[in-house]
Amino acid sequence: MAARRIVGIDPGPTESGLVVLDPEKGVVFARVLANSEVLERFVAASVYQPNDGLAIEWITSYGMPVGREVFDTCLWAGRYVQAWPYPQEATLIPRAEVKLALCGSSRAKDGNVRQALLDLFPATGGGETPQIGTKHKRGPLYGVGSHCWPALAVAVVASWREAQRDGQATPLYAAPTPLEQLCSASPQSAHEKALEVMAQAEADGLRRAQEERERKERIRPAARAPRMRFQA
Repeated sequence: MAARRIVGIDPGPTESGLVVLDPEKGVVFARVLANSEVLERFVAASVYQPNDGLAIEWITSYGMPVGREVFDTCLWAGRYVQAWPYPQEATLIPRAEVKLALCGSSRAKDGNVRQALLDLFPATGGGETPQIGTKHKRGPLYGVGSHCWPALAVAVVASWREAQRDGQATPLYAAPTPLEQLCSASPQSAHEKALEVMAQAEADGLRRAQEERERKERIRPAARAPRMRFQA
């Protein structure tokens, strides 16, 4: 089976990064769109082709309180999956797994992930970042920016996972990739490692939250204690 195109999405509460990664041509579409427009493009079949795959960066709980934006993001991710022609085949990839795959560490920062992506593509464009290039001399990542970087990251990792599953050479990128090094025994090992890392992070978050509650409980009685008045 030939490697297929991957549509990668970095979902947000109001807008999302959308990237289409072709195994031969590279990035053929990269834009940040309003969430409603992403859905419209799915329904109108103006983004995908019949054999395309869908990869979405998924939300991970670390045991700390979250706001409405996180829940709205989860809602839109679910709507994207449902609007996809083959929702059962959609891939949800946690951010920790993306970092492990691209950088070999779940503690990598956004800048590390961006640089890892730049290193995967040929420097054929102009300007200071030839992988992106300029208007007059475009590179393979021309147009990628903002929320499109994490969208590209999930598309790359999804393409690596599919290549390993099907016993194919890694499309576009030099081997061995960090993901291939992590999953030499099984294509699921990186995912399992990511789950372990996320579970530990969640446990650490719960522990810190408990310590903070205990600290506040110790302070509260002292703050409420009545002041003693002395008369001369």
